[in-house]
Amino acid sequence: MKILIPVDDKNQEKSNVSIHFGHCFGFYLYDSDRDTLKFVKNDFPHSDPKKTFVDYTMDLRPNTVFSLGMGQKAIDLFKNYEVEILTGNFKNISGIMKNIENLRSLDKNCGH
Repeated sequence: MKILIPVDDKNQEKSNVSIHFGHCFGFYLYDSDRDTLKFVKNDFPHSDPKKTFVDYTMDLRPNTVFSLGMGQKAIDLFKNYEVEILTGNFKNISGIMKNIENLRSLDKNCGH
């Protein structure tokens, strides 16, 4: 599983999960099969008329996204890519890595 996780800092497993998916500092791509983490700075454009923010994140090839909350438009776009959106009560990368089996589907949007 390749999980895209929005973060507020660049501290590997200690990184704090961002509550703002689209406006986070960056992302970690966690490959649970290889147990690897890759950091990507969030410098994706938000105003490209040809490509959405979700399209840019899909260039990283995740099959799963972890989010504490997400707007309905982004949820719909990820579903179009057949990407699973998961959530849980984990505030850092380490918590997510150690509890993959306890993650659950994100059922509701955050109101955006």
